[in-house]
Amino acid sequence: MNRSDRNQAQHGRWQKRVLAILGGVIVVLAIWLAFALGSSNKDANKADMQPKATATKKPSKPKKLALKPGEVLGNLTERATENQDSVTGGDPTASQFYKSGNNWYWKLTSNNRGEVEVGKITGIKKSGSDYQLKTTSQVYEQGTKYTLTLHWLDKGKQEYNVHTDFKSINGNYTVGGSQTTAPQQVNTRNLTRSQIKDWIYRNIEKYGYSDESNENADDNDPNVYGYQFSFDKSGRLGVFVVENHEYVNKKYHTHYQTGSTPSVASFTITEQGYLQVHNVGTSGMEMVKNITGSSENQSAIVARTFEE
Repeated sequence: MNRSDRNQAQHGRWQKRVLAILGGVIVVLAIWLAFALGSSNKDANKADMQPKATATKKPSKPKKLALKPGEVLGNLTERATENQDSVTGGDPTASQFYKSGNNWYWKLTSNNRGEVEVGKITGIKKSGSDYQLKTTSQVYEQGTKYTLTLHWLDKGKQEYNVHTDFKSINGNYTVGGSQTTAPQQVNTRNLTRSQIKDWIYRNIEKYGYSDESNENADDNDPNVYGYQFSFDKSGRLGVFVVENHEYVNKKYHTHYQTGSTPSVASFTITEQGYLQVHNVGTSGMEMVKNITGSSENQSAIVARTFEE
């Protein structure tokens, strides 16, 4: 074999060796790639098999339903008489809750004064062991809003206390307690004109403007005033009161200007038979201020019975 042949043979062996090495490298790479892919698929499958976390909602709190007056007052519709330990002025009262139409009311009555207050209950809520009733006055001072608090005095729920932030009403009552017979009262819806004059005069003297210059005037003489009677469209009696200078000068020898009749007050006898004064005239304005505590009010209930 000449030199050229040896070189060709040597070159051929080298090529085979290179090819063998490359083939080995390719086999190793293929094995590694297959292993890597297999491991990746296993992880993916394992991840797919894991349960997916789901967002959990917190359970919502049940809404607290608003109290309805009937739930609390349904067992209080019987008349409750005032306990002796809370009676003031020797005039016991009675408390009663009742439903009329779709509305609940609270009524306070008295032996001497008759119907003192009726309140329309517009809402109720529990406060500790008490119940607070949102109330609107229908009688004593119509339209005034106040809170009436109901508090049980015994576990059997036969005795309770009611107190308000309106006119300082406060009393202890027993459901179905003994009732004191109320004295017979004058029907203020059917008074004579003489009775009306007397009723108005007594309350002007009690709450109104006092004319100290008329020292000789009889303290029991309704005729020192003039009374003008009229009826409104609802049939309620109205009485406009003026000073009666001519009468006073003649009887008591005073020297008031004759021909002048200054206005004193204006009154209405309401549908309930109450005497109501309006914010008109020297005494009328003074009476409203003295009774309600404010000169801004347009009227006030002066008396609920003829005896007042």
